[in-house]
Amino acid sequence: MPASTNPFADRPSVFSACGACPTLPASMPDGASGPATVCDVSFSDQRPDADVLCLYGPGGTTSTSLANGAVTGIVNLFTFCKDHCPDFDALHSCSLAADSAGITRFSCTYGRACD
Repeated sequence: MPASTNPFADRPSVFSACGACPTLPASMPDGASGPATVCDVSFSDQRPDADVLCLYGPGGTTSTSLANGAVTGIVNLFTFCKDHCPDFDALHSCSLAADSAGITRFSCTYGRACD
């Protein structure tokens, strides 16, 4: 998938979905202070909104409970998964990870989540 791919009509990029991620204080471990460096956005067949994970530090390798639930109201574009993942009938979700340069990872997940 090209790094410039953007499923959002109302946002300039996938990374912009992390605009509401909290800025971490300098006292955080692993050098993960400051703003989010990677945004992971998941579209699912089971939620009305997208799930957004704020990742921090070099390469976006650190997550923190301080950012849990920080980003809400991002539209769930599950139809984007349909257009980019094979076997839509078995599809559960897809996710895009992006940094300020564009999409760095795209994946499709099949099956259903356990209740």
